[in-house]
Amino acid sequence: MKQYFNTPKILETLAIAEENGINTLLMRADDRIISHYNMFKKDHGGMLQWIATSAPEQGSPIENSKRARDNGAIAVYLHGGIADGLVKAGKVDEIGEIVEGFKKVGIMAGIGAHQLDTARACVGARIDPDFYMVTINRVNYYCSEAAEVGIFMRSIKKPWIAFKVLGAGRVKPQEGFRMAFQHGGDFLAVGMFDWQIRDNVAHVKEMLTQGIDRDREWA
Repeated sequence: MKQYFNTPKILETLAIAEENGINTLLMRADDRIISHYNMFKKDHGGMLQWIATSAPEQGSPIENSKRARDNGAIAVYLHGGIADGLVKAGKVDEIGEIVEGFKKVGIMAGIGAHQLDTARACVGARIDPDFYMVTINRVNYYCSEAAEVGIFMRSIKKPWIAFKVLGAGRVKPQEGFRMAFQHGGDFLAVGMFDWQIRDNVAHVKEMLTQGIDRDREWA
């Protein structure tokens, strides 16, 4: 991946995304990501917004969020694997402390989750994030059963960014995008190569133009 996504290719990919109407990136708050994002803004006039995922190897999520904020991120969310682990360890209160820490830093705060039990536990503990990142796909790739996720998320009034919607390439974009929207996702976080962006954006635009059959109101 690093051989393919060298610096010129990263900058080209970000430019293609912006040209096709994408306005927000979701990226890890680590050195390589931050340096390329700043390069894109400074040297190429890029205007893409940035939502940061906390980088576990960087240590404290709250300190990591400060770095993300200082480098232009508009929001940060607790890495889904970390949140899942804290819930399994019976430490859901620590998630609440981290979310409040993000807010004190002055940045929108989210919670990532690969398992529905993580979102359930956070709701049960009355944690108040600004948004959720929850996985959903039809092949159960790092996610709970899709219909169950959709039913639970109907009760959540916060914005929901659905991710892993293509199951790491196991699901065709048209199918994965539609299913995630139909089950209530407000936004889709999709990993793409440069040559996939135009078609994927076109698929989403066509779906939204035709209308999406969903029970959950758009957040």
